[in-house]
Amino acid sequence: MFIYSVDCSGEESDAESCRCVGQWRNKLRSQQYEREKELSDHAVVIKELQKVIGDERIAKEQLDHQVLHSAVLYQFTAFYELIYLSVIVGFLMTACHFLKVLENPQFSPVLRSPKRPCTP
Repeated sequence: MFIYSVDCSGEESDAESCRCVGQWRNKLRSQQYEREKELSDHAVVIKELQKVIGDERIAKEQLDHQVLHSAVLYQFTAFYELIYLSVIVGFLMTACHFLKVLENPQFSPVLRSPKRPCTP
């Protein structure tokens, strides 16, 4: 805030007093205009900052959603792979059991195959 000085000291005539009051009035009007312009500029800056904050909030929510989706997808994939591996292990154990049964001497020699190691 600037304060302008207008020299109205001393003895003046009515015309000079009116001129001095007019100068003060003009200075006050220009200061008031500058303050209003500053307030308007500040309002524009505040609106821009609010928009930036809103955009950042939306971007953060989208990123949080992506991270959560990725975590769920990772857990689902890991769970699926675990089930898949357990099915394969179960299948291999069943196959080994059938091979042992087939190698039993009770079955005919046609069904028996040469001995193979069977380790799960």
